[in-house]
Amino acid sequence: MSKNFRVRAAALLIALSISWALLTTPGAGAQQGKAPAQVAPTNTKTAAVVAATAEVLKETSEVRELAILRPVKSGAQSRA
Repeated sequence: MSKNFRVRAAALLIALSISWALLTTPGAGAQQGKAPAQVAPTNTKTAAVVAATAEVLKETSEVRELAILRPVKSGAQSRA
């Protein structure tokens, strides 16, 4: 095999690997620009925690001037 062929084959392999990685990565491309999904609260206490978490996330997003890409897991847990 010639050196030129090896270089081209390596470049093609790298390009295909990067393309595959970008297409199979969760949240790449399709997730951007969508509004975050809301968590369904089960009671009023949990609803308050979810609302507080959403508010903190919104404020942090505004302070840092960054978009919210996905929702944050939140919820109340009892130690009983």
